Amino acid sequence: MNSSQKHQSTGLLSWFASNPVAANLLMLIILVGGLVGYNEMDKEVFPRFNPQQIDITALYPGAELLEIETSVCVRIEEAIIDVPGVKRLYNEIERGTCSIRVSALPDTSVEQVLNIIQGRIQGIPRLPKNLEKIEVKRAEREDDDGVI
Repeated sequence: MNSSQKHQSTGLLSWFASNPVAANLLMLIILVGGLVGYNEMDKEVFPRFNPQQIDITALYPGAELLEIETSVCVRIEEAIIDVPGVKRLYNEIERGTCSIRVSALPDTSVEQVLNIIQGRIQGIPRLPKNLEKIEVKRAEREDDDGVI
């Protein structure tokens, strides 16, 4: 390899190696662009989202867990399990409360499923007399009190 071939190396890296001012200028442009982009970026602690879920809450004061399960939760689940668009049901039973979360399929209208569920729940016969109103609403995000 002769001396003329050594000096004729062409390419982007070799050009930047021989022009350090251009390399530093490019680095400065990238850093400034990154800082500007970071400041313009939409930043949220809790991002917005639209859950495909419905919450059903039934208050039955003074009732034991087994009584709530058999006379309220199971009957609600049986009434809504075959609603079109329902993907899955999750329930949680505490003393005096039955909570059911309904997950809807991604391509379904949550409002339509919610309306059908409300109609089905209103049509359940012979619910306990001490049962307070059953609340059916679209699920909301559960935010923590603060961010750690």
